[in-house]
Amino acid sequence: FCYKSFIFSYNLKKFISIIALVFALVMIFAVPASAFKPYQTYTYSIDGFALHSPDAYTPIRTVDSAYMGLEVPFDEPSDIVVDENDNVYLVDSKNGRIIVLDRYFKLKMEISTFINDQGVDDKFKNPNGVFVKNGVIYVCDTDNGRIVTFDTDGNFQRIIDEPESSLFDEGSAYMPVAVAVDDYGKLYVISISNYEGVIVMDYTGEFICFVGAQKVSLTAWEKIWRMFQTDEQRELSEANISTTYNNIAIDPDGFIYITTDGIDEDDQQGAINGKDKSGDFAPV
Repeated sequence: FCYKSFIFSYNLKKFISIIALVFALVMIFAVPASAFKPYQTYTYSIDGFALHSPDAYTPIRTVDSAYMGLEVPFDEPSDIVVDENDNVYLVDSKNGRIIVLDRYFKLKMEISTFINDQGVDDKFKNPNGVFVKNGVIYVCDTDNGRIVTFDTDGNFQRIIDEPESSLFDEGSAYMPVAVAVDDYGKLYVISISNYEGVIVMDYTGEFICFVGAQKVSLTAWEKIWRMFQTDEQRELSEANISTTYNNIAIDPDGFIYITTDGIDEDDQQGAINGKDKSGDFAPV
């Protein structure tokens, strides 16, 4: 009996020791859940090969309509911007509204309807872009062809209509989808139907100029074909137009950043691999 009792006690101590050792190893080598990454950040070498790189960022939370406190879930979010007080402005295109959140991503207010400068009830039609500068909210009311401004309490200020200039193509539609404003109050507007570049206006909405139009280039075959075309054939042939842009941002130093999805991926990669300096595909 004593022998069996000794064996049982020895095995129990051994079992407890193993459990303690495993627990200690887990505590030493365990990695906090927040350190696990759902992906590997990478970049491309000059030869076009993917290379691992230090993580630029890792996600910390997912914010949905329920978390925000929205009665109507957002649909087709198209733009987002954060002001100097960490308030978040989200464009909900399909529902025709601007959602304003506090720094904790909780709903502060919605802007969808307003009384315009004519004293008439008004609303957005497919808004796409938003920008906040010096206490002013700029909304690209795309299908209404205008930019509408509000103060940060959601009060209507004014409407900036389509600018007028002989430099615009005849019959072209003004459909602003993104806007940025510099320290001098100049507006830089992206219109999806405009190929001349970024539209620059002063704070009153007066047209100043175009900037940043992409260089238009012809393929070797197009150049040869145009040599044999008559003037009438050239007029009837498809126009060679510059690439359009789809979004814009401006940093605290005044540098403007523009995005486009209109450049063919092979052309982009070819320009990178060949260290092209011709300007055919200027960095945007």
